Amino acid sequence: MLSKPLFAHLTSNHFVRMNLARFLPPELTATKRVVIESQSDQPWDHFYFLLDKTYQDAYAELVLKDLKRWSWEAVSIQYTIDGGSRGIPKSLFTLSNLSCLALENLGLVGEIPCEIGLMSGVVELSFSDNLLSGVIPEEIGNLSKLIRLDLGCNMLIGCIPQSIGLLVELRQLYLHNNQLDSLIPETMGNLLNLQDVFLFNNRLEGRIPKKLARLTNLCSFHADNNQLGGPIPKELAALPHLFECDLRNNAGLYCLEQFPALRW
Repeated sequence: MLSKPLFAHLTSNHFVRMNLARFLPPELTATKRVVIESQSDQPWDHFYFLLDKTYQDAYAELVLKDLKRWSWEAVSIQYTIDGGSRGIPKSLFTLSNLSCLALENLGLVGEIPCEIGLMSGVVELSFSDNLLSGVIPEEIGNLSKLIRLDLGCNMLIGCIPQSIGLLVELRQLYLHNNQLDSLIPETMGNLLNLQDVFLFNNRLEGRIPKKLARLTNLCSFHADNNQLGGPIPKELAALPHLFECDLRNNAGLYCLEQFPALRW
């Protein structure tokens, strides 16, 4: 049961959680300001994100962690916030059952916390379309089960971390529309399951690594509008499934090989 003092700190009247009603005090559910919806297939919880940080930590510890004892194999959270800006709640990273976290288009600010490395079980992670700044933490490499990573459309700076090469299960990598600079890391050639790579609209420089030729499952590679230079590796042209490759608007980049399988 949620304590009555929490009611005074709520900033919205919209809660979504399967069977969340059992946690709400009668004083809260009796008001017309509360809307409770049942989502049996994807239990999303808006309630947690509408609390002050003081209560977020307690709610994550007392409620969200208990979900695994209700035979929920995973918790998938997606939320929206009306008005105000805030950072990524660090208490999210303590939820051991979390497999999918999508916090998109929320006006989130600040840096991606290094505590993100604690989410060892997460499979899909998206912070796209926010106002996040700073660098991508090296701890991102701890997410060994990650299949989809989307940090696109933010204000991230610095290099793509070398630890990205530890995400051996990764299939989709979206880092577009940021301010990333430096080189495309050679370690990206370790991601043998990679299918889609979006790096466009950054400030990446240097040559495209030849080790990307190891990505035999690669279908689309978009690195247009950067500062890449040198020849496009002929090995890239030989990838059997590559049918989308956009390298426009890289002034120093030139092509010596044909890409026979490309659609565009």
